[in-house]
Formats: sequence, structure tokens, C-alpha cells
Amino acid sequence: MSSDFLGRRYERLLLLTAPLTIVAALVLFVSIGLNSQQERVRARCLATASLTLAKKVDSLDLDWEKGKPRNNDPMWRINYDFSISIALDEIPLLQLPSGIGVKQCDTHVKELLASRPPAPPTEIVARLQSEANELTKGPLEFYGIEIPEKITIGVLGTNVKIGLEQLTALLLMILGPLLVLWLGSIYQTRYRETRLTYSAKNIWQVFPHSVNMYPVGVFPELRKTNWAAYHSPKLVAATFFLLRCGFVFICVAPPISAYLLSLYYTGSYDSPYFLLYGFAGFAVFGLASLTLLVEAMPWHVMKTFKETSRS
Repeated sequence: MSSDFLGRRYERLLLLTAPLTIVAALVLFVSIGLNSQQERVRARCLATASLTLAKKVDSLDLDWEKGKPRNNDPMWRINYDFSISIALDEIPLLQLPSGIGVKQCDTHVKELLASRPPAPPTEIVARLQSEANELTKGPLEFYGIEIPEKITIGVLGTNVKIGLEQLTALLLMILGPLLVLWLGSIYQTRYRETRLTYSAKNIWQVFPHSVNMYPVGVFPELRKTNWAAYHSPKLVAATFFLLRCGFVFICVAPPISAYLLSLYYTGSYDSPYFLLYGFAGFAVFGLASLTLLVEAMPWHVMKTFKETSRS
């Protein structure tokens, strides 16, 4: 396998960063929007509060039965509200979007319940879930861009509607393996190319893609000891090494960063895909690191060419 063939393949793989970045950026945009749009932030807060109260329905039912208005207990509302307040204090932070904290969500739900007539806990749970569903019916609007709540996709002549959250999860699961294959191909191709570059006698034997930057020339022999001049060949080689790493980073970082940030905004401990997201993020980050590490291989990191003429 020639260096020219590997160089062309490596260059084509790097060019794939453009479409992958577009897809990853779109997923990131939707992920941030779902966690930042005020209506959806409040909806997630109400839905989380509903699930939290649902776990305490049995004990709250007892408090409701003990102090119904017909019992003529002037403290019934205070005691009942206090029980609900204690239950809401257990809202888990990890189930909330990044746009709201536990205290903010707790205050919002308590103020909302205080403005409504008292109701049994099962009715409160249903009411909170219903209001959460109403808030998410509108389109996602973020930075002036509006995306409908459900996306229509044509599958074998049939139009299938899928929600934004489900679509985002699907794209993350598809994009993860694609990035793994892409990064693995980059690493394997570049590894083989560096082995051939190591044995190359002059720069003309190396395919001229943007990453293949190497110092060319001969440093004169010094008559007097001069530390800077003595180490200048190594400093020049190290500079070219950093330039190569910089070009690889520029090509690899955009889709990888967008994908990892999407996992951060989308994933949570309560998500059924948490372990899958974690494994995908670890695999993508690890392979992305290898694409830079291959530039630091001992036979390649300080590569220089002393000849400039064709042979």
C-alpha cells in the first residue's frame, strides 16, 4: 500500500468533518433548546414534580383524609400544604433540565399549587402532568429558529411523526457508531501513513495533504557551542508537530465536541439510554484522542527531511 493512496484516503476522511459537524451541530442545537426554552423547562419541572408527588400519594392521601374541609379543622390546609411541601423537597436534581435548579422548580410548583383550590394528591399529580403536556405542545423556538414539536419522516411511502426528544435520542444513537467508525478509520489510516513517512527519503514521497507538514532542510554545523542553535532542529521539528496536531484538532474537534455536548445536555441518570450514552461518549472521546496521539508516535513526531530534490 503506497503513501499516496493512504494520503488520499486520509484527506477524504478529514473532509467528512463537514457533514458530520452539520448533523452533530443540529443535534446539539435541539438538545440545548429542549433544556433552555422556558416553556419546556417549566414543563420538565412540572412533570418531575408530578412524578415526585406520585411516589408519596399514599401518605399524602392520609393527610388529605385527616384534614378535609368538612372536618371543620382550621389548620387542615396548612398541614396538607406542609406535607406537599415536604414531598416536593425531594425533587431530584438529575431529572431537571439545565435551565432550572431544584429550588427554582420547587418554588414554581409551590406557588402554582398555592394559587389553585385544594385538591387530593391524585388530582394534583394528574393536573401537573396535564399542564406539563400542554406546555410542550408548541414548537421549539431557540435563537429565532423554530422547529415543530413533531418531525414528519417518510419511511417506505408512509409519513411517520416523531417527537423532538425521541428524534434527538435516535440521532445520538446513530451518530455515535458513525463517529466511532470515522475516527477508527482516521487512526488506522494515519498510523499506516506515518510508518511509510518514516521510511521516506525526501518530502516528494509524502502525499501533500494539509496535515503532512514537515521541516525540510539542513542545519549548518556549529563551530562554537550555542544552546539555541544546537537545539534548533528539535525546536523546529516540535513546532511542525504542534502544527500537525492543530490541523487534526481543527478537523476532529467540531463534530466530536458537538456530539459530546449533546450527550451532556440530553443524558441524565433517569434516562433509559444513560449507560448507552456514557459508553458512546467514552468511545468517541477515546478514539478522538488517538487521532492526536498517533501524531506523537516516536518514529514520526520529530520527522525531518534533509533532501529537497526529487529522486
